[in-house]
Amino acid sequence: MSTERSRRIRRVETQSKKQLKNSLITVAIIFFVLLTFGPYVIGFLGGVIETFFNRSSDDPTITTSAPVQAPVLDPIVAATSSGTIKITGHAFYSTGEVELFLNSSLYDTLPLSSSQEFEFKNVRLVIGTNAVKIRVVKDKIKSEFSQEYSVTYLKGAPELEIASPNDKQSFGRGDQNISVSGKTDNGSDIAVNGFRAIVDSEGNFSYTLTLQDGENKITVVATNQAGNSTSKELTVSYSP
Repeated sequence: MSTERSRRIRRVETQSKKQLKNSLITVAIIFFVLLTFGPYVIGFLGGVIETFFNRSSDDPTITTSAPVQAPVLDPIVAATSSGTIKITGHAFYSTGEVELFLNSSLYDTLPLSSSQEFEFKNVRLVIGTNAVKIRVVKDKIKSEFSQEYSVTYLKGAPELEIASPNDKQSFGRGDQNISVSGKTDNGSDIAVNGFRAIVDSEGNFSYTLTLQDGENKITVVATNQAGNSTSKELTVSYSP
């Protein structure tokens, strides 16, 4: 009787030890999994939650740029005297749309074709500086913006004032080298008798001209970035 009881006690102790061992192994496995994969799981869940709550209910288009390559704009002139320009480029996709932004506002949208090329015709500029950039929207996913170009629309010819010398002015001995000076629009170039003058950031210019005996014709030309020009002529005389 005593022997049978001892066997039962040993059997219970053995089972308890096995259960304890299995419990310790299970705890160790759970602890290992949490240490190894816990941060990734937490990060993934956090990203899913953030994406869900940050999605705009007013705009069904996802704003991530991950899968869609940004388009490329063909080079654009830095300045023009025309109120409209043509904008072309390459989009790398044959489906989707390309959006044109002018001064940070959506200006126009074109569907893409098998050529993957696009062309916006007669894009109207505002007087002054115009910022141009594009992006692609494919399967409701927006690409990053392309390189931004700046186009200056200069409608008219530049202003030109000649401060000195005066027309018909006479110079004598000691005044053979005179200063031709005046003012033009900021960013314009000045040429005096075909030679480039110094122009500061405010449009003030000066050029030292060596006079010849007798009458000297002086031609001053101001040219802005768009190629528009204003010209003035005067005549001075020199007698040593």
